[in-house]
Amino acid sequence: MLSRWYSIFLGIILIIMGIAGLVAPRFVSGPGTTGTLVGTSIVWLITAVLALWFGFGVRNVRNVRWFAGIVGVIYLLWGIISMISAGRYAGLNAGGVLATTSGLEVLFGALGLAASLVPAYWLHEEGMFMPERA
Repeated sequence: MLSRWYSIFLGIILIIMGIAGLVAPRFVSGPGTTGTLVGTSIVWLITAVLALWFGFGVRNVRNVRWFAGIVGVIYLLWGIISMISAGRYAGLNAGGVLATTSGLEVLFGALGLAASLVPAYWLHEEGMFMPERA
């Protein structure tokens, strides 16, 4: 259940971030990084559509947990790499903003990993393995 809530939360937040990145890229990214943010915004919107589909449409809990784990790993790595490259190659103003979006990506990745690794039998989800009690 936690992975389903994560997928819905991620989808809503990434739709907002993706639309903001496409409508006002200078506001979101700062000067000089417009091209990279448009590509990033498109990736955010694709991820948001997938997350909402998994959150609302997929009924198999294992598939939703796998999605949360895979997206969590991808966003965690992407955020860490973005933080490192923003500090190394970008200017001070753009680097600060990129580090902020990178921080959000790291947060989304960590939440996705946490949501996918929570034992489902603690939450009494349907269709999951429940160990026998002695």
